[in-house]
Amino acid sequence: MPVQGFPAIFSELEIGSNKQKVQVIADTGSTILWVPDSNVICYTLPNQTPFDCTDHGTFDTDDSKTFEFTSDDMEGDYLDGSTMSGIWGLDDIHVGNSTVQEFEFGVANETSQIAGVLGLGFYDDSELGDSLSLTLQKQGLINRNAYSVFLNEINSTGTILFGAVDHSKCADELQTVPIVYNKTNPEINVNVLGIDVVVGNQTFKGPINKEPYLLDTGTALTQLPNWYLNVLEKELNATFNETQHSITFDGDCSQLNDISYSIRFDGKTIKVPVSSLYHESHDGQCELMVNSDPKSPIIGVDFLRSMYFVVDLDDREVSLAQAKYSKEQEIELFPQPGVNRTTGNKSEKQVSSSSVVGVDILLCLVVLFTWLV
Repeated sequence: MPVQGFPAIFSELEIGSNKQKVQVIADTGSTILWVPDSNVICYTLPNQTPFDCTDHGTFDTDDSKTFEFTSDDMEGDYLDGSTMSGIWGLDDIHVGNSTVQEFEFGVANETSQIAGVLGLGFYDDSELGDSLSLTLQKQGLINRNAYSVFLNEINSTGTILFGAVDHSKCADELQTVPIVYNKTNPEINVNVLGIDVVVGNQTFKGPINKEPYLLDTGTALTQLPNWYLNVLEKELNATFNETQHSITFDGDCSQLNDISYSIRFDGKTIKVPVSSLYHESHDGQCELMVNSDPKSPIIGVDFLRSMYFVVDLDDREVSLAQAKYSKEQEIELFPQPGVNRTTGNKSEKQVSSSSVVGVDILLCLVVLFTWLV
């Protein structure tokens, strides 16, 4: 069967006095947490496939003894045109072995989003709620408003560590680059000096020259200028399907093994094998999911899986390394703001097949890929 739908990064939260379980999309491209109400009205946009926005869980405010209503003007929208609206409230959020008390979040009574969203971006003073990372810092649960992201391979669980980094997931040294900060619209943008396409021993130099790209775990497919799509079409003798966001070519997908993207940041180059992107063989053809949008430069989930990255919202910087798909652990807790992150306290290296959720000192969300039809 052809590749269908889009992947999303989900984490499970427990909310309220009775720890209601809700899966939310972990999104570095937004700020607030919101979840669907138990009586939510789901609706679809004209270009959307019908879905049930309650499939990933809902929150019943009446069933939680600790929920407190604060406002009825919660609303927002996303780049894909989806929206949500509802109320604001306070309740306890359970992350790993810790509890975030009286956290302010939205409860949607109407939405065209397929699930709730956990925003991991900068604090936005136009919104009522703080980000989860900032609240963890304010309540003394982590030293620094910072976290690290490891998305892992397809069909494997990844992790978001709040207030810590796992060096065992880095194939090389972390390189720190500044966030291109815009006070009016604060986002996790970093300068990309260039992106090349490598086919065998041949390198095609891309047209990008020091352009800010949004690191966005809420976007499935990386958005690059049309030039990159044209290179793949030519080298693979492929056809682009704009509706399906995919290119298709004759033969099996092993042809992708010799092609990669090379993303150049300041002092760090990340390799993204095209074979690691979402693809599937069927009916003697290979279908590769791609996207093209020169107006919205975004590095999405498909490329982010090849890198391990730390987001430091206090110092407005990002640290990047080539991802290493390891089951080991080498944890470093971040120090207080004002102290260099590289001087934190490392735990003993732990070799384990279990998730780092088992480490009591850490606040960790397990993230997993789910295909959204």
